[in-house]
Amino acid sequence: MSYVIFAISQIVMPLAFLYVNDNKINPIETSILRGFALVLVNVLIARYYDMTLDFKYDINFKNMNKRNICMVIQGVAVTMAQFYLPLPIVHTINFFSPIFIFIIDYC
Repeated sequence: MSYVIFAISQIVMPLAFLYVNDNKINPIETSILRGFALVLVNVLIARYYDMTLDFKYDINFKNMNKRNICMVIQGVAVTMAQFYLPLPIVHTINFFSPIFIFIIDYC
């Protein structure tokens, strides 16, 4: 299931960048919409698989908050970069997101 969601996100992401760039939508609004969609999809998947949304240990919650703050900063930076850089460069930067997560989690 995670591979299907990853494949769909890789197909839809360039379309979202193109739409935002062509219509000159505000980067903050774009980031808020992406975040809302991400939360909604995650809650729906958790409910579908009957998973709880509780954090049993405080250290997990703190680590997740650190990672999420870094990812929000990265998402806003990528969204703003599309107005200044060519889209192929923005996509290349954006596809390094898993490397950022690896560095945050394991280093």
